[in-house]
Amino acid sequence: MATTLTDRSVKSLKPKPKQYEVRDAALRGLAIRVNTDGTKTWTLIVSKGGRRQRVTLGSYPDLRLADARRRAAERKQSGYRVGGSVETVFASYLEEIKKTRRAWRDVEQVARLYMFPVMGPRQLDTITAADGVEMMDLISRKSSDNRAAKAIAYLRPFFRWAAGRSIIPTNPWVVIVPPSNTSEARERVLSDDELRKIWSFAKTAPYPFGPFLQLLIITAQRRAEVGGMMWAELDFERSLWSIPSARHKQKRGHEVPLPAAAVDIITPLPRHCDWIFSTTRKSPISGFGNFKTRIDKATGVSDWRLHDIRR
Repeated sequence: MATTLTDRSVKSLKPKPKQYEVRDAALRGLAIRVNTDGTKTWTLIVSKGGRRQRVTLGSYPDLRLADARRRAAERKQSGYRVGGSVETVFASYLEEIKKTRRAWRDVEQVARLYMFPVMGPRQLDTITAADGVEMMDLISRKSSDNRAAKAIAYLRPFFRWAAGRSIIPTNPWVVIVPPSNTSEARERVLSDDELRKIWSFAKTAPYPFGPFLQLLIITAQRRAEVGGMMWAELDFERSLWSIPSARHKQKRGHEVPLPAAAVDIITPLPRHCDWIFSTTRKSPISGFGNFKTRIDKATGVSDWRLHDIRR
């Protein structure tokens, strides 16, 4: 039997040997579930396609009675549809952004490194701003404020996307304020001796990463641009590499002269797919982190990034 809940009555609910719930007479479908350990959770029964489904709204006392009723009413009115776990919904999001976002692999990596370990199995509709702040603080402690800010910047659009499709009522991370980026611009420049060691390693490393690293040094272009180089972008008669705007960081076409040394490296490479550097024949190379570890171990060069070659 439903009863009209009040703040006092919700607070006074005590745990029992078995989990139980009390339905709210003031808003149909809303109930508070009392677990055996004394924790309390707001739930809502919604109908979709003729089927009744239970969704979690949040925990008490973080979510007070008035807020629980407001959230339940919003979800019923907006036609809220049950999405699933964070990992499940994120997979759908990733498939969509692959079509338009060049850095989708970076988004996926950030999610797997930081979001999934903390909240991956949880239902998306239970994620709050506090969860985002907790993740951000964890990244700051383990890495840096700069990386924490970048992680929020990569993942916040996922929640905006889910809210725009009524998978969740609102974007809970819209209120998160990332830490200020206090890191100074990098000034690391490889010495001639360090560059010589890395070049020697590149000459002996097998395809595709060895030739990739050689071209990275010769052309001084970005890692993603060299790694995603396609045969159709090359004009050997003019010794020119034309990077299309869709693959350029500044979203504009860019022409790169190819010296004879670069042409000599590219010419004998296998033409087994559209990309010059590929291990799957279906996509350009990835896994640069593992490759960078091998370079460091073989050369003894430390405290540098592939991007530092450009500088």
